[in-house]
Amino acid sequence: MRVEPADCYASLHLHQANGVLTFVSNLSREQANVRVTLDLQALGLAGEVRARDGISGEEIAVEGGVMEIELASQDWRTVVLSAD
Repeated sequence: MRVEPADCYASLHLHQANGVLTFVSNLSREQANVRVTLDLQALGLAGEVRARDGISGEEIAVEGGVMEIELASQDWRTVVLSAD
């Protein structure tokens, strides 16, 4: 996994039945468009991958294993990844 820009981070938590829970955070002092590049094969996600906000359920675009999330300074978001 790769996370950009600097001071932005992500952690992954795998669950056999429910997919991957991802925590994405921006610890910088500025708003950031956080780009998370995932190795979908290593995560066991094959086929069409879907991402949704872990709290609101809002769909988040994932293209080629990359998702981008706009986060305010010192903000975070949970994302649930699953494959069809």
